[in-house]
Amino acid sequence: MRSSTSGTGKTAGRVLLLALQILLKLREEDGRNDLGRPVPGLDAEEAGLMIRTLLRDATAAPETSRRELITLDRLLVLLASVIAEESLSEEEVDALLEAAEESWLDVGPRPDASSAA
Repeated sequence: MRSSTSGTGKTAGRVLLLALQILLKLREEDGRNDLGRPVPGLDAEEAGLMIRTLLRDATAAPETSRRELITLDRLLVLLASVIAEESLSEEEVDALLEAAEESWLDVGPRPDASSAA
């Protein structure tokens, strides 16, 4: 992943979140259902809520947030499991992370945004 001037832990976490969302959405569009995918530390209902939220199900998001189900650790484990299942090469993972980073930079705060105020 490219280094950026806004290279905070929050930005890195958001890039990983976007990368996972991209993969899950592509799998969904391909007819594969990840709603039953296990998530370490969560029961089946909680895992389902988390996956639905990652797939942008607005009805699941408030409960997922209330229960604080999405953590960096869970995102990393889930992303790694999907990458392994898809047998993505290092180059494909790099491209995925680049796409996620570009998406974040397109919608995220600019490093100089606070100084412009």
